[in-house]
Amino acid sequence: MCYPYYAYCTYYAFYAPISALPSMSNLTVPTIHTITLQELPPPGNGSSTTDPAQILGIDTWSNLMRRIGRGVDVAESEGTLADRMLREWVRVHLLPKPGSQMPSTPPAEVKVGSVLVSTVSRQTGLPADRVLIHDQFLHKALLLVLAEGAPDAKLSVCVLNRPTANLVHFNLPGTPKTRVPFCGNRQLGSKVWLHHRADLGGVAVGDSGVFILPEAQVVEKMQTQEASAEDFFLVLSVVQIGRAELAGMLAAGEMRKVPPGPHLSGLWERAWSLTQDQDAEVSDGCELWWLASQCGAETNEKTAPAEPCELADQVLAEWIQFFARGK
Repeated sequence: MCYPYYAYCTYYAFYAPISALPSMSNLTVPTIHTITLQELPPPGNGSSTTDPAQILGIDTWSNLMRRIGRGVDVAESEGTLADRMLREWVRVHLLPKPGSQMPSTPPAEVKVGSVLVSTVSRQTGLPADRVLIHDQFLHKALLLVLAEGAPDAKLSVCVLNRPTANLVHFNLPGTPKTRVPFCGNRQLGSKVWLHHRADLGGVAVGDSGVFILPEAQVVEKMQTQEASAEDFFLVLSVVQIGRAELAGMLAAGEMRKVPPGPHLSGLWERAWSLTQDQDAEVSDGCELWWLASQCGAETNEKTAPAEPCELADQVLAEWIQFFARGK
């Protein structure tokens, strides 16, 4: 790939619209401005400059806008969410990656049934780059590992605290309904029904206390009134995370494993309840995430409290408003 050392910008300023020109003889000669921009080094060339504005030319855009009389646009965009996210995008995709340190202890073992919470790194004050830039729904997420393949394959994980305004209606007396949760960005080929009542049977998801029940049995249980719509959690999609990527997130403090135990049953009751109240505003799921992040304190497995990240919180709020609440 060839990177230009210098960039030139030429633009034309016409002083009258075409419709206002009676003839070519009255055409105002355009003023031609040629602006020579600064040298732009190739991405990741080891430059000592770490200011995204200098590397991508954000400052150059601001200067150009001011020269053409659009300084108001510059002032209005300064410090906005879009501006700050652009800088983070530059940091992730264009700046050299800092060297990572080997963790002092190996990351926790993750397998089917493992429960995870996404967190903010104490070192960077940010969530994982994937979470901040691409999958904002994973910020402050409660996750359950549903499936794993070969040792080098990706884990299939579902998000349990992202309810949406969409509803699923059951063709049963009273027409019960529940909210459809957003469980990930990889659509499944068939529905997966979860529950946390051991008496209903099904395939256990590891030692999480959650079970998978075939759809035919879900219908049967509801028809015989052995169970109700509130007992089930519908999974239509998952998130796929590579083992190496997850290990890196665990080591960096961007993800934490919730220790197994009886406290998980309380989390499941809360998670299931997020899909039940159709009259209230769609929850952001952050309260459930906070409760999950505190699990393990009684066994001295509690880690340091998660650091707040205002930028990630704001981006998550935007995601929820647009995708979950549909506003």
